[in-house]
Amino acid sequence: MTALRPIDRGLLFAAAWVGTIGYAWVLGYAAGSPWAQHVALAAALSWPVLGLGLLYADRAPGRVWRQADVCLRTMPVGLAVLLLGAALTPPTLPAQIAVLVAADVAMGAAFTVLSPLRPAVAAGLWVVALNGPFVSFLGLLTALQGVLS
Repeated sequence: MTALRPIDRGLLFAAAWVGTIGYAWVLGYAAGSPWAQHVALAAALSWPVLGLGLLYADRAPGRVWRQADVCLRTMPVGLAVLLLGAALTPPTLPAQIAVLVAADVAMGAAFTVLSPLRPAVAAGLWVVALNGPFVSFLGLLTALQGVLS
């Protein structure tokens, strides 16, 4: 896989932030659901955890940019599913959980295919180092909202 140019990395990084904020806005402000904001924040907190896992699993020279490129190429897949799902499904919690799961499966598949790591290692990192922290952060944010409300 060809390394991304710095300008491409910047554009994909910006697209990831804009897409995540767009998803949170569509459901959070337009539909009145604070859950989408929790999802966006939990995702933002979880990606660095995956990054640390990738640095541990991939010891090859040049690993930082190679793994960053894999993540940057993976995010638009999930954001496309999230934004399409947010636009086409009702803003109910069950519908949005289904959209979130679909986005996660699509991103996990893309990540596993794009990663230079063995597929089992890449998929394991996706589940343990991204999904695990994501669920934990989402639960914590939801619990804090109940306490702070």
